Amino acid sequence: MFIRAKTTKNKATGTKYIKHQLVRSYREGDKVRQEIVMDLGRLEIDPKDYKKLAQILTMRLAGSESLFEGDLELKSIADKVLSSFSVTVHIR
Repeated sequence: MFIRAKTTKNKATGTKYIKHQLVRSYREGDKVRQEIVMDLGRLEIDPKDYKKLAQILTMRLAGSESLFEGDLELKSIADKVLSSFSVTVHIR
């Protein structure tokens, strides 16, 4: 899974907003599909940390925890995201 940053624009005011999504890629026949697992809202983290956060969220959704000490800031962001947002797709 990975985190996608999606930019939307308010047509009335012209203001641009960035929202983040946890996305799962899978193969269906000979095509690659992407499925939004969870809307994350707006994240205030460095884009280089997206992969680490996606791994933490994937493990938490699967019901497991990392044995290694990770970035506490990312873990707290993952806790906040999981407590306030609902999952839209079940992980297979």
